[in-house]
Amino acid sequence: MKRYEREFAKWESEEKEATMELISSWAQCGIDKDLEQGRQEGKEELLSLQLEQRFSTLPTNITKELDQLSQYCPTSPSPQRNRRASGQR
Repeated sequence: MKRYEREFAKWESEEKEATMELISSWAQCGIDKDLEQGRQEGKEELLSLQLEQRFSTLPTNITKELDQLSQYCPTSPSPQRNRRASGQR
């Protein structure tokens, strides 16, 4: 048994319950954020694919502007989008 498990076993049930609720709420926030980020990335990918279908390979400056639209990670461009911009698939 690890140290934190031994310490946790000594706590009163109210403390354990409150701690578990807090941990659960943090975990749910993380899950919600990940889901929303995944949705956003999916929308970005779909937009890129639609633009490429319409206009062929997108110029690098356009893909950079698309990357900057992301509200989650504006400095982390999508690897797939960057490969397509350079002509790789």
